[in-house]
Amino acid sequence: MRRLAGYASGGGPGRRMPISGRSATIGRTRKPRINGALLAGRFRCRLLQRVTKADGSEADLCSARDAFVLKGLALVLARVLPVSPRCVVIY
Repeated sequence: MRRLAGYASGGGPGRRMPISGRSATIGRTRKPRINGALLAGRFRCRLLQRVTKADGSEADLCSARDAFVLKGLALVLARVLPVSPRCVVIY
């Protein structure tokens, strides 16, 4: 895993986990607004975008902002809930 300048909190107090790509940019520039919306109960996920892949199958994509929030939620919930082996979403 590459180490970049951006880090996200996770894994307990004092631990920082590297983040990369779009998540790093969102974390630095939009994290305060997203955090405020989450704490105030105002955060809403955006509509998914359906795309057709090269093989003709379709996939639904979420925005980078929503992926950032879902990744954080997954990190927190994985500490207290089991992760399904059928889960195929990777953030």
